[in-house]
Amino acid sequence: MRLAKLVLTLLILLAVPPAAASAQTPPPASAGGLTELTDPATCAIAPDTVDDEDEPVTGCQKLAPLLGPQAVLTSPDGRFVYVAGGTDAFTIFGHGSGYGGLTVLARDAVTGTLSRVQCLSNDTSDGAGTGGCDPLTAGVDLVDLAMTADGSALAVAGSGNGSVTFLSRDAGSGRLTEVACVQESVPFGGRCAGSPSLEGVSSVAFSPDGKDLYAASGHHSSIVQLRLADDGALVRKCISADGSSGSCARAPQLIAPGSLRLSTDGRSVYALTTSGITWLTRDTSTGVLSPGGCVVPDTGKACPSGRTGGSTYASATDSGQALAMSGDGRTLVTSNGYYADAQLNVLRRSEADGSLALTGCVTPLPYEEEESEEEEEVTGEDEDADAETRTASTRQAPACVQAPVVPVGGAITSLSDGRFLAIGYGSAAVLTVSAEGAPVVDGCLAPDDNRCASTRLAGSAAGAAALPGGSAVLVGPYGLSQVGPAPRATARAFGRSIRIRVACPAAGPGCSGVAKVERYGANLRAAAPASAATGGRARFTLAPGTQSTLTVKLSKAPRRAAASLTVRRGGRTVRVLSPVTGLRGVAVPLAPRACPSGAVLAGSGTTTRVVRRGNGAVVGCLAGSRPVRLDRFGASAGGPVRIAGRFAAVVLSTPVAGDRTHRAVAVFDLRRGTVRRLAGAAGYATDSGVASLVLKPSGAVAWTACVGARSGRCVGGRGDELHMQDARGARTPVLARHRITALRLNGSELRFQVAGGARTLPLT
Repeated sequence: MRLAKLVLTLLILLAVPPAAASAQTPPPASAGGLTELTDPATCAIAPDTVDDEDEPVTGCQKLAPLLGPQAVLTSPDGRFVYVAGGTDAFTIFGHGSGYGGLTVLARDAVTGTLSRVQCLSNDTSDGAGTGGCDPLTAGVDLVDLAMTADGSALAVAGSGNGSVTFLSRDAGSGRLTEVACVQESVPFGGRCAGSPSLEGVSSVAFSPDGKDLYAASGHHSSIVQLRLADDGALVRKCISADGSSGSCARAPQLIAPGSLRLSTDGRSVYALTTSGITWLTRDTSTGVLSPGGCVVPDTGKACPSGRTGGSTYASATDSGQALAMSGDGRTLVTSNGYYADAQLNVLRRSEADGSLALTGCVTPLPYEEEESEEEEEVTGEDEDADAETRTASTRQAPACVQAPVVPVGGAITSLSDGRFLAIGYGSAAVLTVSAEGAPVVDGCLAPDDNRCASTRLAGSAAGAAALPGGSAVLVGPYGLSQVGPAPRATARAFGRSIRIRVACPAAGPGCSGVAKVERYGANLRAAAPASAATGGRARFTLAPGTQSTLTVKLSKAPRRAAASLTVRRGGRTVRVLSPVTGLRGVAVPLAPRACPSGAVLAGSGTTTRVVRRGNGAVVGCLAGSRPVRLDRFGASAGGPVRIAGRFAAVVLSTPVAGDRTHRAVAVFDLRRGTVRRLAGAAGYATDSGVASLVLKPSGAVAWTACVGARSGRCVGGRGDELHMQDARGARTPVLARHRITALRLNGSELRFQVAGGARTLPLT
C-alpha cells in the first residue's frame, strides 16, 4: 500500500506543470577565474624598479623603456604587446620636456614569454639613460592606445602635450612606423598638424571600419574626430559640451569625457562622463557625431539636466573609472563608487537607437572581521557610530549580486572568451554576463585577501588588454604581467591529513604539477620562514575539465595553512593558493582586519577603512597592521579622504588668524604608519576647499583646490608636486616631493623633517 501511494504521488508531481520562471534572471554558471603567470620570462619591469617600500622588484625580466607604463594593447593574434607610458612635462622636478615611450614586445603564444622588438620615444632614449629608440615626434605622457580591427594601424594619446600620433603596423614583425601626428599647441618648428580641444586627451578609439579615430579630452569636455584622407590630409571635427564658442557641435551632457567605446556596428560612441554614460550617434559615412542620450549607470535612470550626475559617480578623467564593451557590442560594463559603495554595472545596448538599460550589478560582500588581539573600550557614542557603520556597510541594492572584491578605479576589458576583467585598487575580478545581462563574478585576484587568488604585479595593475584563450596582459606602475585561466583548489583538514581537491579549467591544455601545504599567516600573508612546508606533497596530472582529490600528510598541524599548487599548463607556470579549513586558526576564510568603530570616512570593504572615532580622532587601518592616527599633526581631517591599496590620502586643515586656513594633503603608508609623501601645503581662504583628490595604488596623488570663488586662483598637484595657478593659468611651483618623517603646522609655517634635516615652508 505504501509503495502504491508513493507511485501515485510521483505521478501527480510529474503531471503538475513547472512553476513559472522567476522574474529575475538567474546568474550564469561560473567559468572559473584567472591566476598570474609566475615564469620570469612572462613578465617585465623597468630597470631599477622598486616597490612601495623602496625594495627592488624581482622575479621578472627587465626591459626598457617601461618608464611609467600606463596603457597596454595586444595585436589581434596575441603575438605582440604594445606598452605606452612616460611622464608629464610638468613633473615633480619642475617644468621640463616630459617623456613618452612606446614599447613593442613579441609574445610566445604557447609559453607567454616576452621579448623586446622595438621602442619609440619622444627623445629616442629608452628612459634608462641610453638611446636606441626610434623617434616619436609628439608623444609625451602616453596614456592610451587604440588599434584598428585589422591590426594595420595604431594610435597613441599623449596627455602631457595634447597630442595624438598615428602609426602603421607590420603584421609580421609587429614593428611600428609613424605616419602623422596632431597636437593642440604645436611648438615652434613642430612637425605635427594643429587641432583644437586635445589638451589633456585621455582616451582614443578607432571606428570599426578604421576610417575615424575619436579622442576624448576631459579638459575641454570634447571628443575630436580625426580622419586621414587618401591624400594624407587630416580632417578634424569635434563635439563638446558647450560647443567651444561655435567651433564644435554641442552635446550638453558630454562633461569631462574619459573612457571611449564604439559599438561594433559603428553607429554609436559611448563616453564615460561626469553626467553618466553619454552616447553619441555616429554617421557611418562621414563619421560625424551628434547628441544621443545619457544614463546614470548605477541606477539605469536618465542623466539629470545640469553638469553632474549621481553623487558617487565621476568620469575616468576624475577618478579612474572605466568602461568596456563586449565583443558583440551588446553589453557594456562600467564601475562607479568607492570601497564599500563600489559597484560594477552591466548595461544592455539597444541596436535600434543606441540607448542603454541597466540589467544587473555587482557589489562587495560583507566580510567577517579578524579578531583583534587587543580589547578596546567602547563608549555609548562609539556603539551608536558603529551601528550606523554596520547599517551602511550592509545596505545593498536587492538586484545586485555580491562578490568578495569589486575593483574600481582601474580598467575594465572584454576578454576573448566573452567575459570581462575588472582591475583597480590592488585587486582584479572576472565577470561573466548571461545572455539576459545577469552578472556573476567567477574569481578574483588580490595580494592580501584569501578569498582571492594571490598576485604580485597584477595587484597593482591599472590597465589591461585581452589575449586569445581568455587570458590577459596587465600593466601597472611596476611593469607588465600576464594572467591565464586558473586551476581551482579547495582544502580541508582532517586531523593531520589535508584533502586537496584540484580542478583543471575546461578551456585550454591540461594541468600537471605539485600540491603541498604551507604555513601562512592571516589573510594568506606568508609566515616566517616564508613558504615553509609543513609536510608532504602530492603530484597530479589532469585532463582539461577534470578534477581530482589529493591527500597530503602533515608532520604537525599548523594553526593556519594554505594549499599551494604549482601548476604547468601548456608551457606556463601558475601558482594557486587556497586556505585550509578545519584548522584551529582558520574556521572560514578570513577577511582583513577592520578599523576600530566609528563613522566611516572611506573604506574599501575588503582591505582598508578610515574612520572618525567618537573623540574626533581620524584612524586608518590596513589588513594585518595596527591602526594609524591620520590627524596626529595637530590638524583635523577636513575635506576628501581617499584609500588606494595600502595608502590613505587625507586633507589636513588648521584654522589660523583672520580668514586663512592652512591645508596639506598627506599620503600615509598604513602598513608602516608613516607619512610617505606630502603633496603640498598652502594658506587658503576659509571659504576655499579641495575640489578633487585622486590617489593611486602606488601612493601618487593628484589634487586641486580653489582659493575663493571670486579670485579664480587655484592650487593643484599632479604627481607629487603642488603649484599655484592664477586666473590666467600661469603656474608657479610651491612644493616638490619630500619623504616626510615629521610634520607640524606652526603659525604661518609648515615645519617638516626629511632625510637630511629639518625644513620650513612659509605658507603665506
